[in-house]
Amino acid sequence: FGRQKLLRSGLFSFVIVSLLPILLPNIGVLLLVRFFQGIALSMVIVASRTIFTDILPAEKLVAQGALLAAMWGLGPVIGPVIGGYLQFYLGWKACFYFFVITALPVFILVFLIVPETHFNRHPLSIKTIKNNLAEVFTHGEFIAISAFMGLTYSLIISFHTSAPFLIQNKFHYSSVFFGHLALYLGVAYLIATFICRYLLKKFVFDQLISKLIIIFMIISVVAVGLSYIFATSMVLLIITSALMFFACGLIYPLSMG
Repeated sequence: FGRQKLLRSGLFSFVIVSLLPILLPNIGVLLLVRFFQGIALSMVIVASRTIFTDILPAEKLVAQGALLAAMWGLGPVIGPVIGGYLQFYLGWKACFYFFVITALPVFILVFLIVPETHFNRHPLSIKTIKNNLAEVFTHGEFIAISAFMGLTYSLIISFHTSAPFLIQNKFHYSSVFFGHLALYLGVAYLIATFICRYLLKKFVFDQLISKLIIIFMIISVVAVGLSYIFATSMVLLIITSALMFFACGLIYPLSMG
């Protein structure tokens, strides 16, 4: 179907489903909507990323990996800040109004401006899909790096999933406080992506990635040990999370490139 149709349909679907919790405010609808928002945005993310492979040569893709990862990291930086203020001052529905207000102009701009970039299309074929998947799943390095990217980025996802409960329910801070904390951690991620670009000019990928894995494995093990001693320490939570965000900001762009 090409990139353009996927982008348009994903954004349009996101706008429509984001309206449902406003009209039908109950927890079942909310959870279902979040699920379909994830599917809609996945279409947008995959299609938009593959556009880069259409328009850039391989060496440019590698060079721009860190920059793309920095842009990708903007969401975890500014999202919780905006969401925290909206929830605290206007209620949870304001977040869904925000989704609609921001996604609708993007849909219109994509519809009017973004061209189709994928022209090497072929009919849907089970045999072709099977061959493509076989090529992917038998490429050990690709699988390893993909899994590594997923595990690394899950640090950010798991923080944004669990930290609001920990910070608001256990430590009794507001959603605004969580938003500010997420902002500071996001800045640590962004700084690391720029450091990553510098390191790529000095070292090869294999040297960097192996050393970074060892360093941050040691940090994480030490952090787990300290958590048993300082179980209710906000300082430990902030420092550990900042180090993990920094690690993600170094490792994720390397892997993407």
